[in-house]
Amino acid sequence: MDKQHMDVQGRTLIVGVSGGGDSVCLLHVLHRLQSEFHLKLVCVHINHMLRETAERDEDFTREFAAKLDIPFYVKKADVKKLATEEKLSEEEAGRMVRRAFYEEVCEKEKGDYIVLAHHKNDNAETMLFHLIRGTNLKGMGGIRPVQGKYLRPLLCVERKEIEAYLEKEQLSFMEDETNREDAYARNAIRHHMIPKAEEICSAAVEHMAEAGESFRETEEYLAMQTEEAFKACVKEETDGLHLNGECYGRLHSAIGSRLIYLCLERIGGRKDLTRTHVELCRALLDHQTGKNLHLPGGITLVKTYDGMVFLYPEKEAEEGTEIPACHGNSIPLDGLGVAVGTLLDEWQFANIPKKTYTKWFDYDKIIQCPVFRKRRDGDYLVIDEKGSKKSLNRYMIDAKIPSYQREKLWILACGSRVIWIPGYRISEDCKVGPESKRVIQWEVNSLEAMNNLGGNRDE
Repeated sequence: MDKQHMDVQGRTLIVGVSGGGDSVCLLHVLHRLQSEFHLKLVCVHINHMLRETAERDEDFTREFAAKLDIPFYVKKADVKKLATEEKLSEEEAGRMVRRAFYEEVCEKEKGDYIVLAHHKNDNAETMLFHLIRGTNLKGMGGIRPVQGKYLRPLLCVERKEIEAYLEKEQLSFMEDETNREDAYARNAIRHHMIPKAEEICSAAVEHMAEAGESFRETEEYLAMQTEEAFKACVKEETDGLHLNGECYGRLHSAIGSRLIYLCLERIGGRKDLTRTHVELCRALLDHQTGKNLHLPGGITLVKTYDGMVFLYPEKEAEEGTEIPACHGNSIPLDGLGVAVGTLLDEWQFANIPKKTYTKWFDYDKIIQCPVFRKRRDGDYLVIDEKGSKKSLNRYMIDAKIPSYQREKLWILACGSRVIWIPGYRISEDCKVGPESKRVIQWEVNSLEAMNNLGGNRDE
């Protein structure tokens, strides 16, 4: 606990106890340290209802906690039913139930930490399991001694040491008979791979623990380097995470892969994502602008002019939505800001604003009531004083507005005639001139709006 900086002095510890030898040892040792460290201990047991002996284990753990005068909580959970309903393995469902109940008791008892009985052999089994299944450096680090509010103080102890302690202290415990079966992958590793490894080298478990610690230290360092790369190469915009391709190209491949994972994680992904998916993300940088990549979990990446963007999941406005642009009202535009129209009592031609989100219009040249909406087929802009027209789609291409943004842009329009694309340009035929009599100002008030769109913008 000292080595791993587990600050337990005067703390309330929620201890997960199955009734097996490992957790019985853990609770007994913590009880012996209770006075010295001024600990408050709480024993928590989950009856998974998977075995006929589950009630026996529950009764034993209750009696053991009572013998040590430690408060006891128990939860009965039909893990098999939950696994079927949630389409999980029984192991996953059991882990989910345990974590939820630990957290519940921790909150009720105002606990500081949740303490679990994983030991050095568990760590070796986990490392091998991760390696066989496929993993990265983080997975090879095995089980972490400190993970948020979860503490595992027995990770420095081997199973044989726990067994020796139980025998010395004459402590009885319950054995889960399913631990003898090889149906579970971890049991097969425990019964066959670990013993074979110890035949080759008696200190195999110890050596794996040392390697795991080295892996964790390296992982922590690379994680810090990846955070620095994120700050240098990624801009967090309102539509997603924009990765600069030139900056990314200067990164070492190890950091580059981790940066992709970090971006996927930040937008809510990573579940069911593999190294193959990361390589697909990296390959997208070599494709043409506008190329899309769709990954599991509804994740979308788009190649941009200067890199690529990891798009945030976004609720789209209903198709055909039109919001009348009545001056004097505050009009919320999802993903952009709040638009406000104001008829100006006094104005001077020389003071026409040059801001991309504040524009003046000749009110008398806007014949019908304009609306805020998304683009449609047939939309056009008047681009010069001669009245020349350009399709909105062509303008967006020429302005290098990324394709994934075009459907999201709000426009101010009268029918098919586009008056303004907030953040970009206004139509030439409604600009204010020296002869204008009535002027209306439209502006979008949003700090985020000033940075949420890319491309070239016309003043």
